[in-house]
Amino acid sequence: MKVKFSLRYRICKTIIMMKRMLPYVLITALLIGCSQNPLTGKSQLTLLPESELQTMAVNEYQQFLSKNKVVSNSSNKDAAMVQRVGNRIINAVKTYYAEHNISDKLKGFNWEV
Repeated sequence: MKVKFSLRYRICKTIIMMKRMLPYVLITALLIGCSQNPLTGKSQLTLLPESELQTMAVNEYQQFLSKNKVVSNSSNKDAAMVQRVGNRIINAVKTYYAEHNISDKLKGFNWEV
């Protein structure tokens, strides 16, 4: 009986200690994960590195393209409109980055509309 009591006591004590440490661990993780957005200057929580996020996005996009049919703008007026809007967005992004002297961040970016 004494061994079971001792084991239960240690487990309970460990759980209590972990509950006390949890807020400190969370605050530390938040402080480490916070960074400043270079475009807006505001603080943001970064849970994944940008490179990992980009890799995941490319993989998902390739998977989406393999499962869905791509519509050409020559056969569909809605697709032509999407093409025009996409090109306007590309131009707006390039202009914004140029105005803020951060055009180098777009080098190697593969625009696909």
